[in-house]
Amino acid sequence: MKLKTPNCDNSPVVIANKFDIQKAKKLWLRTSSLSAAVLGVMCMSIAQAAVNQQGEVSRIGDLSIYQPAATARTNLMMMIDTSGSMGISSLVLPKVNPYGSPGDVDSPLCSRVGVDEFAADRRTKNKIYEWAYNLTDASTGGKTSILKSVTIGGEPFPYYVRGCKKGEVQQLDRLSRLKDALLPLLASDQISNTVYMGLGHFSSKTDLNIGTATNKLVDGHSGRILVPAAPLTIEQRKKIARALIQFKSLDTITNEDGTSNPDLKLSSSTYPTDITKVSSGTPTAHAYAEAGAYMLGTGTGVDSSLSGISNIKIVYDGYMVKQKSVNNDEQVYFVCVELGTTQDAVAIGATVKQCANNWPGYDSGQKTTAAGNFNNNNSNNGVFRPDAVTGGWIKIPNQTEFKAQLKTLTGSNVTMNNLWETYSKLPVGWRYGGWMKVSQEPLDIVVA
Repeated sequence: MKLKTPNCDNSPVVIANKFDIQKAKKLWLRTSSLSAAVLGVMCMSIAQAAVNQQGEVSRIGDLSIYQPAATARTNLMMMIDTSGSMGISSLVLPKVNPYGSPGDVDSPLCSRVGVDEFAADRRTKNKIYEWAYNLTDASTGGKTSILKSVTIGGEPFPYYVRGCKKGEVQQLDRLSRLKDALLPLLASDQISNTVYMGLGHFSSKTDLNIGTATNKLVDGHSGRILVPAAPLTIEQRKKIARALIQFKSLDTITNEDGTSNPDLKLSSSTYPTDITKVSSGTPTAHAYAEAGAYMLGTGTGVDSSLSGISNIKIVYDGYMVKQKSVNNDEQVYFVCVELGTTQDAVAIGATVKQCANNWPGYDSGQKTTAAGNFNNNNSNNGVFRPDAVTGGWIKIPNQTEFKAQLKTLTGSNVTMNNLWETYSKLPVGWRYGGWMKVSQEPLDIVVA
């Protein structure tokens, strides 16, 4: 679904589509897409189209074929990636990440801090260790943020960048690198003011609350035009700069300027509504569709049946963090790959479609996962290993087979000495019920 407003801007791009699009054989229209050469690795894409100086598409003809290139006008619609992988996860997740988005580092550069997250009852709190920015700077009084500024038309545009440091290695996150590339470019004279430029992004933040919380849904499925394409005058440059600066690099404890904010925790039901952080998935195809539709003078539309909806009433189990203790930051991670058939739960006013839960018990006699975890008759609630041949799953029938398969995989007997080790020694890619173990925390799927 597309939770956004269709493009209805009265811009030259609309004029460019004044001829009937169904008669494409009578139109001359060149379109192409390319990665942003100027921003290089900044995870940015550009959709480009050329029309004449009046914003009209020329009709094909013998003479039009040889029309000088000087009559064409450059239209740039920059679609920037604002998904979760642009934030702190880029400095935590490894370059090779088989079960999720890759980061930019070989090992995490950021720090682990204890955060008091709410339990299911929304009253009890448990300390969960989470990643936090740790690169400090004098520009913010030693906080974990760096204050910079560019000047456009005599007006200063301050912005923050954030990063992490471990030993002698330090790096900014992807969003910060994007800002550091694009904002000085807008403030310079390297791009002519005759170029038409606009700005869009993906994923889109919607106006929908999640349940009864104030948290807004970032849908992970759409792109949105933020600044319509127009000549790159001083005012247009300012509009693009303001739109870009609104995206924030946040962790779960601090604002973009490094000041503390307890409402940013993962379990918060009062997440600030005036903050737009990078989050959710990377709907690249949807972003190109939105940019392409815009360049043709239209939009991808909306579902009219959604017009009266103000909040999301159904949410799904996403991922689970299991931590050894409140004083030990050792963790294992699971993602839900199979929903269960048990009764739905309720959280923050929304119905929760639960994963098939078959969390392990511990058999101290057999030094392994409890027998009951294998005896569940529900086809989803067993213990599973991946089938390398079919790409599906093989249900493990009992403790004996479980031990045998662990030995085959590791080359030795696997002894589980306590309940924690039923989690920590389960191989990555294996499942307890619908929960599949993964090697890294899927930081980029948080949608608030």
